[in-house]
Amino acid sequence: MANAATRARNLKANLSKAVRDASREELKKRLTPAALKRIGDRVIARMLQQISKGISPVAGFGRFPEYKSRTNARGLRQQARALSKAAKSATGNVKKQIRARQKTLRGLASQAQRRGYPDSLGPKVLAQTGKKARPVNLKLYGDFLENLEARVRDRIVEIGYFKQSEAIKELGHREGANGQAIRPTIPIGNEKFNAAIDAEILKAIDEVLNRR
Repeated sequence: MANAATRARNLKANLSKAVRDASREELKKRLTPAALKRIGDRVIARMLQQISKGISPVAGFGRFPEYKSRTNARGLRQQARALSKAAKSATGNVKKQIRARQKTLRGLASQAQRRGYPDSLGPKVLAQTGKKARPVNLKLYGDFLENLEARVRDRIVEIGYFKQSEAIKELGHREGANGQAIRPTIPIGNEKFNAAIDAEILKAIDEVLNRR
């Protein structure tokens, strides 16, 4: 089965032929603002699908690192499990101390698991937006991903976070706010979408040009 990069190359070849065969007026007729908006919305749907699987839509970033707090929680649970072997061979007060330490570690692990992703909005940002600090998540709910949208301007499709508060959150993901791992969802500068998103873009355009 062809991978995303191969599909993208094949679609590029098909698109090149379709563009060569169509006149400028025909292209304008087919690539209407409504058609371009549908293309943008389709790309966003594919982006959200990847984000829900923990994959960055930006080429080169691969899978998102897990939440730092979850890493800490897992480490604490592993320490608690490691003490089980020692507890089996211990007796008296030593055994009690080991069991107490296990209980403490499990409690700390539960706290870390509940903590989730820390607030990414600093005091300066809170003052600018007037919003309360809330944990950021990369699941398919919440203001952040709900505000990922496509807009068409002068026959150009723009995909991004157009509300300042959500653009700031994306910046937090990109810069690794509060020491968290970097998790960008939108390419900037010379960055590109990953192969799967690229293929989806080309496929959507191909279907519009060929009216399928």
